[in-house]
Amino acid sequence: MNRKVPLYIVTGFLGSGKTTLINSMLAGSGEKRIGLIVNDFGPICVDASLLGRSSEGMRGTRLQIKELKNGQLFCSCLVGSFIDAATSLADSDLDALWIEASGLAKPSPLLDTMAELGKRSGGSFDFRGMVCVVDASRFSLLASVVNAIPEQIAYSRFVLVNKTDLVSESELKRVIESIRSINSECKIISATHAAIPLRAFENDTSEALIKPGDPAYSGWGENGRPIAFSLSGDVPVNEEGLGAYLTEIAPLCFRIKGFVDTDRGPRFVDCVGTEVKIRTAPPKVAMTGLVVISAAGNSLQSSAQSHWDDLKERSRGSRPLKSGQYLHDKPSASTR
Repeated sequence: MNRKVPLYIVTGFLGSGKTTLINSMLAGSGEKRIGLIVNDFGPICVDASLLGRSSEGMRGTRLQIKELKNGQLFCSCLVGSFIDAATSLADSDLDALWIEASGLAKPSPLLDTMAELGKRSGGSFDFRGMVCVVDASRFSLLASVVNAIPEQIAYSRFVLVNKTDLVSESELKRVIESIRSINSECKIISATHAAIPLRAFENDTSEALIKPGDPAYSGWGENGRPIAFSLSGDVPVNEEGLGAYLTEIAPLCFRIKGFVDTDRGPRFVDCVGTEVKIRTAPPKVAMTGLVVISAAGNSLQSSAQSHWDDLKERSRGSRPLKSGQYLHDKPSASTR
């Protein structure tokens, strides 16, 4: 293979807009052959079902997707699978390979990871840098309690400050100043709905330098590794009850997402903080269920599971549920 394939990694905390960004870029990629490796922290790979579906522009795009789940890209438990997935695409005549990392990715081993990929793939890829998507509306709240956020910024070549329409001009300025204090060399781009074209990254032809690992980012910090668990979607649930359940549990979570069958049809669930969205699911979803990433540690899982089982049982009997029926014994959220 004579030509090296440009390789980009997209990071960004849970709900920041990574999938939206990739869909936006794919929509304008025309006839280019694009490879995607999608990494979900939980046991259900939700994002792969959402990529490449959002735009008419995808009709002309030739797309190959591989999935990685149950961990974060740079962890020893998953990095081998990532390198295998990338290497398997090395001879696919791609115009670019994009990797969507988990929102909980800890990229300080980036230098070693890219070096190993270079060895295993025979130098087939040209690493063009990491793109970090930042949610302007939640950055100040989360950056101080989730170590992965400043770490993702520190190792990124580009930082996309997203959802700028949700903050004031002064708050946006503070967010950008904070990003600059973490990484003074990155290129900062602002957007409202992660609507950035592919050429915004392709046109930057300068060399992508990779920083060595920094001991300051070892481990997960004082709050520990976030807890992820899944809720089975094996039984259709009452949609009104689903909304009530999510409204109660979402404030205790960093993220809830997945696909659920309801009495009104298949639904895509997307919760970020207190924001709850239930929409029509895309066609031909391979797996149903919800992935929950707790902001309240282990204390949330048993209660959330118990009340989810109750929702499914009540749905079998076609009894509607109302807000307030769930999580009467709410655990305290030490990290919000």
